[in-house]
Amino acid sequence: MYAEFLDFKVKAGLSDRLVKEYARHYEAWFLLSEDKPVESYKASDIGRFIDRCYQLPKKNRAPYSKMSLQECLDFDVPEDDLVTPKTVQGYYKWLQGVFAYAKRDTVEYIQHSPCTIKRDFKQRIRGVFNSEELKKFEAFAIQTKYAWQKWSLLLAMYTGARRTEIYQLRKPDIRIEDGINYILVTDEHESQHLKTNNAKRKIPIHKRLIELGFLEYVEQTQERILYEITSAESITSWFGRLVIELEIPSVNELDELRSYHSFRHTFISNIRNNQSFDLSLIQQIVGHELSKGGITDKYTHGGASLKRLHEVVFAFNV
Repeated sequence: MYAEFLDFKVKAGLSDRLVKEYARHYEAWFLLSEDKPVESYKASDIGRFIDRCYQLPKKNRAPYSKMSLQECLDFDVPEDDLVTPKTVQGYYKWLQGVFAYAKRDTVEYIQHSPCTIKRDFKQRIRGVFNSEELKKFEAFAIQTKYAWQKWSLLLAMYTGARRTEIYQLRKPDIRIEDGINYILVTDEHESQHLKTNNAKRKIPIHKRLIELGFLEYVEQTQERILYEITSAESITSWFGRLVIELEIPSVNELDELRSYHSFRHTFISNIRNNQSFDLSLIQQIVGHELSKGGITDKYTHGGASLKRLHEVVFAFNV
């Protein structure tokens, strides 16, 4: 059907610039949406796609300009590099055109267009999940039969780690030192890549993860912790469906956009707002650059002890 739509638009005078733009839009749709008959798409499918588009990078910036879209999807994009709401609106207008064509009386693939979602396409910051929502996620994680779903949720909740860091975790990265179990976020294996130098770090394993059987699960794995999936994007695309299933809005009451990355925001905010730990401890756990300490930075080597970091991680509660 899409080939027919594109042919129709080209014959109607679609410019070369828009032909290329449409190709980019279609590639995103192909990679981010489920392939099914055109009449099967619902407004929820459109909403998930549009919300996911907000997490795409600006392709005119390095390093994304030299990356395929598939590579971009497996990359944790900083907020400053995300596409603008105007760009996302362009995706939606394109979809409206596609389904409007499918509804034409000379085509009649569908009777009603699923492009009925309400989005105001304005700049939003990423928001956090509240306690009730976190409990919903945890309850789902405990009962799901898929290990990758369980641990991708729980690890995000209780470590504040980035999506790709969780996805590429390997069995040797789960270690113990001085009686404290911890996760080593590293790029030691050829398949592992880190966002920054600060990203290499130790994260003490929260007692809740241990209570729910994380260490036992790790023991039965061979290499990768989330061995059931083959890309970090699998987490993001599934998570978009999960929040709908759990009836958790993608935008909270403060008009902030929530996504899988919001677990990281939630972890940091929970500890900072409810405890009085030194900021540098939190930065060390989540892999942020340490706040500038002037000349003192040159004389500071290594990081805080696992015992101190352990206290910070254990302060997180749902």
